[in-house]
Amino acid sequence: MKLFVLRHGKAGDGIPDALRELKIQGREGVRKVVESRKSDLGSVDKIQSSSLVRAEQTAAIVADILDYQGEIVENAHLTPWARPAEFIATIDEDNGDLLVASHQPFVSDLVSYLSNEDIWMPTSSLVCLEAEHFLPGTANLLWQENP
Repeated sequence: MKLFVLRHGKAGDGIPDALRELKIQGREGVRKVVESRKSDLGSVDKIQSSSLVRAEQTAAIVADILDYQGEIVENAHLTPWARPAEFIATIDEDNGDLLVASHQPFVSDLVSYLSNEDIWMPTSSLVCLEAEHFLPGTANLLWQENP
């Protein structure tokens, strides 16, 4: 199974944090990264997002580019301060490849937790992990695409 981890695009300032929207630059960064990896993302069977607006908008851009017809599912374990182990417990490995749209520091923590690779994910960064079963240290980090 592949897990694609996408950090939302650059967002504007604002309060409350949950309602911050993507800037034009953020939308363009997400589009650039997803378009450049579109052939790799063809296996995506499910898309999940945090409930924060900027992540929802990021997931919607991915769905549009991939012509994804499924539902974008909100996952409460994709917030900025979520715990990787709690998110991993929500993955159904029998249902195909998954793309998640989330935030820092969660995205870098998740990739490190699964692959033992220490990486930084700037806005609009996309990572591909692969594993038979997603457990700590069992995933292979196949690639990282930055805008």
